[in-house]
Amino acid sequence: MIEMFLWIILLVGLGSYSYYLSSLQPFPEKGSRFAMFLFAGALILWIASTSPEGSGKDLPASISVFLGGVFILIGIRDMSLTKTDVIVAPLAGVLFCIGGISLLSSRWEVANQAEQIASFLLASTMVTLE
Repeated sequence: MIEMFLWIILLVGLGSYSYYLSSLQPFPEKGSRFAMFLFAGALILWIASTSPEGSGKDLPASISVFLGGVFILIGIRDMSLTKTDVIVAPLAGVLFCIGGISLLSSRWEVANQAEQIASFLLASTMVTLE
């Protein structure tokens, strides 16, 4: 329960920061759209936290990886091709890294040594590339 609220706080915090930064740009609709998707993800997690059966343990990290991955691609396109936005890709990258590392570490106890080494290398690569 506490872990779910930390994910909600993360999504709302990143969404608020993106919304604030988008208001300082000449094309605010790009960052605002990203913020609205983050707020929608936080709302989904909040609704899932109140369900009587509970949600999957990896649901918050999966939503984070999905939103982060999609908006990294959109943000890179906006930065390189259209040159209309510079904040979506870095913030989405943070979201992608946090979600990815959370997913990799959720299986740490049941993974064998080779899987642990591969997870560590993948997590290190994600952080380095971010």
